[in-house]
Amino acid sequence: MILRDRKRFIGYWLSLGVVSAVFICGCATQQEVMDLKPHVNKAILQVSELSNQVYDLETRLKRLESRESQIPDHVRRLADLEAKLNSLQEETRSHITAEQENMNLWRKFDQKFQDLSREIENERIRSLQFQEEIRKKIEELYHQSGVSSEGEDLENMASQPGPLQSSSDYPPSGSSTPEVSSNDRAPINPSEKLGQIDERGMYEEAHQAFVQQDWARAQSKFLAFLDRFPKSDLADNAQFWIAESFFNQKKYEKAILEYEKVIQNYPKGDKLIPAMLKQALSFQAIGKTKEASILFKQVIKKAPKSEQAKIAQKKLDSIEKKGEN
Repeated sequence: MILRDRKRFIGYWLSLGVVSAVFICGCATQQEVMDLKPHVNKAILQVSELSNQVYDLETRLKRLESRESQIPDHVRRLADLEAKLNSLQEETRSHITAEQENMNLWRKFDQKFQDLSREIENERIRSLQFQEEIRKKIEELYHQSGVSSEGEDLENMASQPGPLQSSSDYPPSGSSTPEVSSNDRAPINPSEKLGQIDERGMYEEAHQAFVQQDWARAQSKFLAFLDRFPKSDLADNAQFWIAESFFNQKKYEKAILEYEKVIQNYPKGDKLIPAMLKQALSFQAIGKTKEASILFKQVIKKAPKSEQAKIAQKKLDSIEKKGEN
């Protein structure tokens, strides 16, 4: 609009100039008019050029106005893009935060796993050390008693007299000769083969001697049974009652050695836990409370719900209360 006004203004003054020139020409000489004509032509040319420039400026202005009208659309698009960018950045931060939390949880889990692995390994090493201590103590008892680990002198040991023990530790009833369970008795079926009758008959005869507290005879017969039937289902029972016969005579060192045979030779038998408990009681009886405590703990760990575990826990509590361990 400003350029158009300027163009009109210039045209007005140009017309005024021409009129003035004509007026002057009416009063001026012919020569003066001729002299003025080039100037007028020049002015007309300048006005034409100015008109063209004004036209160009108006054209550019229109383009600018057209582009200016498009600016709000660009602004809106830019605002939308900025909003999308902000949303994407926020989502990215959320993912990064969640990933960092997951990494922190994983590090904590990995640390706990490593700590637990170390505890397990330390416990395994301690268990091996305890077992080695027990093994050394048993070997020491073998050397002190002059008994071979295979029981070659067992019959000589059984012939040695010793006092009877009325145990209040095992079984819990206080009897030194526990009642015969269905696993210990082996009823003879006349319809069975002669070899089976001999096996069960030998075991029953040996066990009857044990019940009668005839320790030497019981040991001899159980040993003969093991020699003849080493693979028998009653072999672990026979070995256990040999150990019990020494325990009831308060020959605790010899009992420890015989209980060890039950533990080593019959680890899946039903006399394993009773043998571990009685071996622990034997160690306690000779003042070896450290070894006894180790075995009491193993009984509790292997059979936590058994009667032997209850007895072991009471003994362990008593040792810890007295500060003997």
